[in-house]
Amino acid sequence: MFSTIRGRIELLIFLVLIPTLAQVVFNAFATRRRERAEVQLQASQITRLVTATHERLAETTDHLFSALVRIPAIAGDHSAECQTALASILEGADRFQNLGVASREGRVTCSARPVPRAVPLGDSVWFRAASGRRTLIVGGYELSSLAPGPTVVFARGTASGNHIVFAALSLTWLSGVIGEASLPPISSVTVLEESGTVLARYPDHARWVGRDVSSSPIVATALAHNNGVTEAAGIDQVVRLYGYRRASMTAGSDFIVTVGIPLEVAYAATDRHLRVNLALLAATTVIILAAARYAMVLTRRIEGLLRAARRLSAGDLTARTEDTSTSDELGELARAFDTMAWALQGRTANMQQMTESLRGLAARLEAVREEERTRISREIHDELGQYLTGIRMDVDRLEEHVQRAELPDSDRRLIKAKIQSARALVDATLDTARRISRQLRPSVLDVLGLRAGIEWQLEEFQARTAVSTELLADENLANVDEQSSLALFRILQEALTNVARHAQATSVTVRLAREDRTLMMEVMDNGRGFAHDERPSPRSLGLLGMRERAATFGGETVVTSQPGRGTTVYVRLPLNSGSATS
Repeated sequence: MFSTIRGRIELLIFLVLIPTLAQVVFNAFATRRRERAEVQLQASQITRLVTATHERLAETTDHLFSALVRIPAIAGDHSAECQTALASILEGADRFQNLGVASREGRVTCSARPVPRAVPLGDSVWFRAASGRRTLIVGGYELSSLAPGPTVVFARGTASGNHIVFAALSLTWLSGVIGEASLPPISSVTVLEESGTVLARYPDHARWVGRDVSSSPIVATALAHNNGVTEAAGIDQVVRLYGYRRASMTAGSDFIVTVGIPLEVAYAATDRHLRVNLALLAATTVIILAAARYAMVLTRRIEGLLRAARRLSAGDLTARTEDTSTSDELGELARAFDTMAWALQGRTANMQQMTESLRGLAARLEAVREEERTRISREIHDELGQYLTGIRMDVDRLEEHVQRAELPDSDRRLIKAKIQSARALVDATLDTARRISRQLRPSVLDVLGLRAGIEWQLEEFQARTAVSTELLADENLANVDEQSSLALFRILQEALTNVARHAQATSVTVRLAREDRTLMMEVMDNGRGFAHDERPSPRSLGLLGMRERAATFGGETVVTSQPGRGTTVYVRLPLNSGSATS
């Protein structure tokens, strides 16, 4: 896929855009992580602020208790004077809803605000914890007649152990502390007891304080973990990004602070950066795609040039790029290629014309040579054979005269020996003349046809080389034209010559077949064969002669071989219309 220029350009675009997109996404997630960490940090800061304020308030309350127990009106049993003193102190302490003293039996003996004397305090957790102790005790959230609103009670035992001083804390101070935090609009801060009761809420403190919201998703998550960040629905069912943290009261009781930031506010910077980055990425993509489109145009032009080059290398001399409309480097290259192709086509046409002319000349020379061979063969057969036959007859008549003549026996024997020697010499010369005549132009080929001529040639080859031969021929080989028969016969002679010289074969099989207008011959030997790198040179005269003979008649010659498995010469010749039928 990536082996072409187009594929590499697409890969380059992919390698540029994907890391950039990954970087944009990574930056968005990193910014979101920072925003979540910021929300958690705000929750921690508000928790520390609430804890520090609570600790200061507890310390102030403890000092207040220490001062109260030293006031005689409060330490004694003078309830009217005690009430007046506590009311006076309460006016200057706006974080308390009430101040009072209770007996160790749980009866309120003195209170800055009027409370029913029958209020039982003995069952209160803070009262039992403070009984007999001189350390500050912090109670939990409660609705009590000790205070006009929801409260958390601070308490401490006196030195005598007979009384307990208590202070009902106003929870509105928490809202004030929360309100001092710098938070985005529509944010929320909630302070909760471990039980899930709201101690303070910003905004809408009055609406939520004292309510059990433990079933809310964010409260359930905050109660289950010490601290963290999550996206969840708040107690008002608004989905925010919440940070939460658990902290301890002075007396060991815990509270939880949740800080919720609206998602559109919490992720505003992230979304803004993401939009900017995506816009930049889109602009970059447009630029890259525009450049890629231009590159694709160049690629198409290069591919057109490559296609033309491949067609030209495959032998299609009509291949052209047809890209001559531009004056850039590719246009110059295309024009140079087309010019080269035109020149190559012209030179190839000239070479083909010359080849055809040479082939025609060769065919004409071969025809002349065959005519000359035929003439010489006929003269040898007719004239020289006639002369030799006449000499043979004269020798026979001479022998008859010698037999009738009266000669000494010694002379008769000498003359008879000379006559027999002359007769043998004449017979040998006559056989040689006939053999030369057949080699020049086998009369059997002209008289009996192609099959008989090939049978005769194979018998001659076997007798001369001791290589066994076999002919496998179809029956429909009659009426093959003289020129095709002669060309096939000469190709067979050359193939057998190569077998005798190079093949080291012990057998040769010749297969002749005729299909419609095509004559086919295979010459197969069982010789040593040859590898591809040992193939005879195309310029080898024997192979060249076989190919040219076949090409003259529009046919072809193919040579195949394998080491140790012999060689096969395949010849295909189209027949002339005159020899198309048997």
